[in-house]
Amino acid sequence: MKYLQILCLIILTSACNSNLSLQQYFVEKSEDSDFLIVDLPASVLGLSDNGELSEEDKEALASFKKLNILAFRNYESNTEQLNEELKTIRAILTSYDELITFRDPQFSGTILVRGQDNNLDEVVVHGMMSEKGFVIARILGDNMRVDRVASLARVLQNADLNTNALNSLQELF
Repeated sequence: MKYLQILCLIILTSACNSNLSLQQYFVEKSEDSDFLIVDLPASVLGLSDNGELSEEDKEALASFKKLNILAFRNYESNTEQLNEELKTIRAILTSYDELITFRDPQFSGTILVRGQDNNLDEVVVHGMMSEKGFVIARILGDNMRVDRVASLARVLQNADLNTNALNSLQELF
């Protein structure tokens, strides 16, 4: 009986590890001091319609509910860990649809989505600076649409996001 329990535990553990979700990865790394994790509801970001947003921007903003950010800072002493973490992340992100990829000599990144075009479950931005580390941002919401991802990105980029957590993240990179 004891061997059967051990066998079941091994099977369950290996099954869970092979299908690690991005959310599980964030939770798993929340206790790791090498990672910075920031979870922000849309209301904390201070995004509001001050009369400057188009109707499309307003709809994109209304669909945005939460932002999860995970960052890993690369040091000479943790380069092996960086490579292992990137392998894990890349394996997880294969279940997402790639929307946009951008690369330059210092920074590369990808915007990925999961869900239907008119009802996205999440939007993920994965960025990497080989000398600095990597960052993953999960944008969660309701009724997010592919055609409004760029609008939402523009609203977030132009907003005055002045929170302590985001300032800490900015200092990493």
